[in-house]
Amino acid sequence: MCGENRKHGSEGGQGFLRVRLPYPTEAVDKALKAAGGKWNRSAKAHLFTRDPREALGLALETGEVTDQKKALQQFFTPPWLARDMAQQSDIKPYDLVLDPGAGMGVLAYAAALFTPHRCVTCYEIDAHLTPALHQAGFCVREQDFLAAQPEPIFDHCIMNPPFMKFQDMRFILHAIRFLKPRGTLQAIAGAGVTFGSTKLHGQFRGTMDYYHADITPLPDDTFEDSGTCVNTVRIALTMPA
Repeated sequence: MCGENRKHGSEGGQGFLRVRLPYPTEAVDKALKAAGGKWNRSAKAHLFTRDPREALGLALETGEVTDQKKALQQFFTPPWLARDMAQQSDIKPYDLVLDPGAGMGVLAYAAALFTPHRCVTCYEIDAHLTPALHQAGFCVREQDFLAAQPEPIFDHCIMNPPFMKFQDMRFILHAIRFLKPRGTLQAIAGAGVTFGSTKLHGQFRGTMDYYHADITPLPDDTFEDSGTCVNTVRIALTMPA
């Protein structure tokens, strides 16, 4: 099998690797996408934000490819939504902004349109993604956000947390504890937070009611480009003085 794997420019501060095959079959295309690649028509190649050789080597050995994005719930925020969330947060210069699950930094870059990069703190558990965030000048903490000790120092929080096993609710409830009085939160969550029947769902909705949160449905195709059609909502709240 012929191909290449090399650097291919950058986009939004994020470096890319290119894998180009002369005649990729449907199965090969599916394997490359599951390993994290995204087909780019102009480059005529699959572009990766991380080195895919480990995942593809494992595929040759086992016949299976682990979909890293789904394993880590990496369904990244569309740029249009990230910009709107940052704008609605009313971020002022030198305000401190928290992004509890930064991923590739889409929300962090949107916040940095209004405040310096160094004022944006990114929590990200995936070690493959943190170098680019460091390079961009963000304050990066490579750890599980849910294990972080709350610091009520942030003026704003903009977030797109993982949804699996109710992590969206856990992330949002934890993030509130990092906000100053009058701090704002803009978050994306699975639509199930509005109707789920577990004890955690009840606690979450009670907390949202307490803070007079605004919860609105997002379009069904919001995360289609990230490979999922999960129904989502947008949550906005302001901490009391």
